[in-house]
Amino acid sequence: MFESQEYIRGMALLYECFDSAHGQWGDDHAMTIRVMGDIGIRLCNGLGRLVEAATWLERANDASTRLYSNMEGHHTMLVRYLTTCYIRQGRFAQATAIARSIYDQERRTRGPDNHFTHSARRLMCLCLRNQGCYDNVDTDVRTCIEYYESVDDEYQVVQCRKILGDFYLATGEFARARVELDGLLGKYQKYVGSTSSTMRSVLYSCLLLEAFNNVVPASMEILSGLENDVINSGISSETWLDFECHGCYEPIQGWLHLCPDCPRNSLRVCHACVQTNKAKSLCSHDPTPRDWIRVSPPMRFLQEQQLALLAKSKDWVTYALVHQAYKDYCNQHEVPVEELVDDLAPKIALFGSCRLGFVWAAGAASVCLVTLGLWRTRR
Repeated sequence: MFESQEYIRGMALLYECFDSAHGQWGDDHAMTIRVMGDIGIRLCNGLGRLVEAATWLERANDASTRLYSNMEGHHTMLVRYLTTCYIRQGRFAQATAIARSIYDQERRTRGPDNHFTHSARRLMCLCLRNQGCYDNVDTDVRTCIEYYESVDDEYQVVQCRKILGDFYLATGEFARARVELDGLLGKYQKYVGSTSSTMRSVLYSCLLLEAFNNVVPASMEILSGLENDVINSGISSETWLDFECHGCYEPIQGWLHLCPDCPRNSLRVCHACVQTNKAKSLCSHDPTPRDWIRVSPPMRFLQEQQLALLAKSKDWVTYALVHQAYKDYCNQHEVPVEELVDDLAPKIALFGSCRLGFVWAAGAASVCLVTLGLWRTRR
């Protein structure tokens, strides 16, 4: 039922199951714990109701801890989902604490070279990267990659390379970030499809790389390829789907705001939360509304990057075509005037026309003078 997106009916059945299980056994029973966990997972992954999801997952986790003392497989799954829910809320310190405890337990009970242990290590590295705690992240992720390559698990390798790409993006090593992120879009599309939240997450990382990488700008070929991926992933409007604001937990509309002092691609805030100063409580850097780094929504961002590249190369014919598409997009989505980039073509075209007119006038004057001189000579 959930796979067919019938979340309302599915959630109603889950709530009925919970009422029945809780009425009969209370919280501390295997069936009740499973139902509470399922409710939290569906609220988080399917509906994006993160606050409610965290409440249900925390309740299930507490009951599971009392019943199993953290030694049951379902408990480990619960805390992993709770960690993911915290990450989506921007609660990175809490997510890291849970992820570290999962890793320590898996390492202690299963040993260092076990599939579950490496999976827990990867999750811990993801949390540490979001929090800005970079020590050993590179080494630990590469250890995971070596293990997954040895057991021929390409999908896990791809997930690890995504973490590495985000890690290098956060540390400003853009060339290394590009090496890790290049080629991932095709592989994720193969495994999870174009419109999955996982695929969109990789695409957002690629877009942010182009936003911050001012050392080696992307080519028109790269930007056009990303534009096609954005369209195929269903994120060609002003909404950052599956990319919630950490202030209000709603999908970000319009400009994405990033704290200039936080790790790149970790804390993210919508324009409304920045303007109302709600974002100030999210980190200790206390940026003013003007300090936040702003990134346009995917399609608009790529068009703006193309315009800048074409203006630099003075390809005004292609520039005019892209700028018209940009204007059409902005008109369609009612983009505020203050968010539009300047049109470089009219000034340069006007200057070029004036210069051409001056040359033509000067040439015409010279011809007239020569003709007048010849006429006087003949007389």
